[in-house]
Amino acid sequence: KGEGGAVSVLSKEIGKMNCKKIKDLIITDYIDQELSKSRQEEVITHLKTCSRCRAFEQALRKRVSEPLRKIEPVKPPESIWQRVQEAIDEEETVQHSPSLLGRIYDFLKGAVLWPKPVFAFSSTFAVILIAALFLWRPFYRQWTVKNYLLEQSNFIHSIPLSVNGESENGLGFDTEIVNLFF
Repeated sequence: KGEGGAVSVLSKEIGKMNCKKIKDLIITDYIDQELSKSRQEEVITHLKTCSRCRAFEQALRKRVSEPLRKIEPVKPPESIWQRVQEAIDEEETVQHSPSLLGRIYDFLKGAVLWPKPVFAFSSTFAVILIAALFLWRPFYRQWTVKNYLLEQSNFIHSIPLSVNGESENGLGFDTEIVNLFF
């Protein structure tokens, strides 16, 4: 009994696990014939050897599947189909009429992504003008300093030089230091 008993208990446990798995497959997909071919063959093979699963499958067909198969399809009234069609048409209309933000986005997308020649020219001109203003600023400062120095230099050169500490034109600046520098 030692090893043989343990193997028979193990095979019964595996059989119970398989039965649970097979019953789940029977309930979900086997009766509706939605199993893959390999799974369907697995269920059929198990049903041939397991009387409990076979009884379960037959009871399920008898109580659930068979009554539903005998029911004849009912055609809904035409008014229901009209309401369904109206709902579909209304949904399509809502999807095709964009909101205010959608229309603004579409306008901007058309203006930016596919620019017109005038828009492209004016945008390019504006960019060049802004770039020129930013690039001109350092040159303007240098020009201002250069003009200031030139003006001061001209002023200093316009003052007549003095001979022996006195100015030639008698400009007298009142102090010796000022006379010395000018």
